[in-house]
Amino acid sequence: MAYVDYASELMGTTPKLSYLLAGKLVNRAWRKIRDSRHWSFNLYDTQIIMPQMINAGAVLVTQYSATITFNTAAIAALLNLTNPIITKRQFRVNSGPIYNILTYDNVTGIATLDRIYTEATSTAATYMVYQCYYDAPVSDFLRFVTVRDPNNGWWLKLRKTMGELNKRDPWRGSQGNPPLWLVPYKSDPTTGVQTFEAWPQPTSQGVLQCLVQRTGGDFVADTDALPPQVSEEALMCLARKLSFEWAMANVGRFPELKGVGWQFLITEAQATYEALILTDRVKDEEAFSQNWVIPDDNDCYLSPLGGSYAQSHDVGMYQ
Repeated sequence: MAYVDYASELMGTTPKLSYLLAGKLVNRAWRKIRDSRHWSFNLYDTQIIMPQMINAGAVLVTQYSATITFNTAAIAALLNLTNPIITKRQFRVNSGPIYNILTYDNVTGIATLDRIYTEATSTAATYMVYQCYYDAPVSDFLRFVTVRDPNNGWWLKLRKTMGELNKRDPWRGSQGNPPLWLVPYKSDPTTGVQTFEAWPQPTSQGVLQCLVQRTGGDFVADTDALPPQVSEEALMCLARKLSFEWAMANVGRFPELKGVGWQFLITEAQATYEALILTDRVKDEEAFSQNWVIPDDNDCYLSPLGGSYAQSHDVGMYQ
C-alpha cells in the first residue's frame, strides 16, 4: 500500500472525514511511530569534510567594527572556496576569539563578521580562516551514533558539553587533527539546523565518517510507503485512533457521527496498535540493535598513539 491508499482506507472507517484530513492524520500517526524508536531505517552513513586552514597574506581589522579587509595575497588564497564555502568557516587573529564570517566579497576582500571585532586595530594582522563549527550533515538530523576519523584510527567523544569544553580550553588553544570531541554548539533559530564544535580545532584537511540517526520525513507523494520494518496495520490502527478522536469531538456537527461508541473504538485501536508496534520494535532491534549504547569511558578509548603509549603516559586530558 501507499500513502494514497492509507488515506483512502482511513476515510472509509470514519464518516465525514475528508481526504485532506485523512492524509494529515496518517502523517500524524507516522510521525508518532518514527518518534517512538531509533529505527534502523533512519540510520544514515555520511561524512564531515574538514578543510585546510588558510593563513596566507594579512588582514586589516578595526577595533569595534564588524568589517575586515583581506589584502591581495589573502584574497587569492580565499578565492572561490568550496567544501565548505567561506561563510561556513571561522576567522580569528592569532589566538584571539573566534568569529563567524557572514559575508565575503571575492573582489574587494571585504568580509563581515557575526559581531564587532573587539581586539586591537591592525593594518596587517596575521589571521586564520578555518572551520571549527560544523552543521549537522543531514537536514532531518536527530543525533550522531558514531563519528570516526578513518585516517588517524580515532573515534570522537560525542557526549561532552559546551560547558565542559569551555572549562577545558577557554582560549581554544588546542588545534590540529585529529579532533577528539564533537560538542553541540548551537541550533539555528530559523532552520533548526544543529551545529557542533570540533575540538581540538582541526586545521588540516581531513574527513570524519559519521553514522547518524535521522528523524525521517512525512509522506508527501501519493506513492510514498512504509519501510518494511513497520507494519501497515500498526500505522492504520494509530491513524484510526486519531480519526475516532476527531469523530468523537465532532459528534455535535455531523449527525452521521452520533450513536457510535467512539471511546470504545479509540481504546481498542490504541491497544491493538501498542501490541503491533511492540512486535515491530522487537523485530527491528533484533535486526539492528540500538538499545545498547557504546560506553563513553576510559577502558574503550585509548590514545591514537597506541595502547603502549596510553599505558605509560597520563592521557586523562582526552577522557
